[in-house]
Amino acid sequence: MKKEPCQRILILGSPGSGKTTLSGSIAKKINCPLYHLDDLYWTGNWERSERSQFETRVEKIIQGDNWIIEGNYYHLCF
Repeated sequence: MKKEPCQRILILGSPGSGKTTLSGSIAKKINCPLYHLDDLYWTGNWERSERSQFETRVEKIIQGDNWIIEGNYYHLCF
């Protein structure tokens, strides 16, 4: 059985630059899971996650072969 190529796409940019729209379009086109850094960073009450919790969530996702991640958390990711 032929394994599909890995699809790993990271979209970073300023607020309002179209990251969510672009990533949503790409995800639909290539049928790839989409993760928003906002969803990984903020809790249900719009409180910040602990940095270690955020990093753990991101790390779990990037271990996969197929993903699109979008957001503007450059200062926390690098």
